[in-house]
Amino acid sequence: LLLGAATYYFLQPAGDLENYKSYFPVTERQAAANEISVTFFGNTCLLFDDGTSKILIDPFLSRPTKWNTLTGEIGIDSILVKGVAEKYLHGLNGIFVSHSHFDHILDLPLITDMTKAKVYGSLSTLNYTAVNTENASTVEYDHEKGHKIGTFHVLPIRSMHSEPNIFNNDLNQVFTSNKKLPYKLADFKEGGSFDFLITHGAKKFLVKASFNSEEGQYVNQKVDVAFLGITGLGKANQKTTDQYFTNLVSQISPNIIIPIHWDDFMHPLMYSLKPIFRLGDDIPKAFNKLIEREKEINYQFLLMNAYQVRVF
Repeated sequence: LLLGAATYYFLQPAGDLENYKSYFPVTERQAAANEISVTFFGNTCLLFDDGTSKILIDPFLSRPTKWNTLTGEIGIDSILVKGVAEKYLHGLNGIFVSHSHFDHILDLPLITDMTKAKVYGSLSTLNYTAVNTENASTVEYDHEKGHKIGTFHVLPIRSMHSEPNIFNNDLNQVFTSNKKLPYKLADFKEGGSFDFLITHGAKKFLVKASFNSEEGQYVNQKVDVAFLGITGLGKANQKTTDQYFTNLVSQISPNIIIPIHWDDFMHPLMYSLKPIFRLGDDIPKAFNKLIEREKEINYQFLLMNAYQVRVF
């Protein structure tokens, strides 16, 4: 009984999003000329659209249950993915993957087959694509020149995954399975982690899927909007927290910070997301750390729920 009660407790969300409702979009509007709309699908899945070109980051929508993830096989929810793709992904030009764990790459095959979008990724991502798709157009990351996709330029930047644990202690291992989906959790491999510096005219966006910071990585690299993966920030000690703000946030000096990778990615994709379970992190504490530093570093903290759009 005690074990069951403890398990139930640690698999519940740490906090209530109602306390942060003022940070979510109140109204959504269409992007005007030279503006970019960004749609959030939970976890680290983001769609950038300027009306002419579209790029998708981390194609993950299916969200298998915790039970299936830990004890069974992980597959694509084709009904959900097809519905989202038909509504949002028509005319998609490119897909980028931050690393090849299931919660960042799972739905890439079906989305690629439906949209015919070009896939950009690491060797691990390209291996996954080759096994699970036919005739996909793929490009391995160019870390020097980056990639031009219509009106966007995307520079993949070598980065670090967050601290490994017993479920993802596979850093830099490459996906090598020769069988098609579905897979067990252990079949997915990190394959190296990457951030994305996305440029559109004078606007710059940083997408950093994992919670980490590295001294010297982003010295004076100013961006307008930073989408930052924060699972781990809530439970981080004071030293790690200070390093995060010194090495990353202060260096990129964003006008806006929008957290990603804060929701429970094994909960069905609904319009209202749930914070990741207590065992994963204390998300309200992570939000509060970002809110507390707003005035000090001079950025605006904002949130997005699933399917919500912000215009920049």
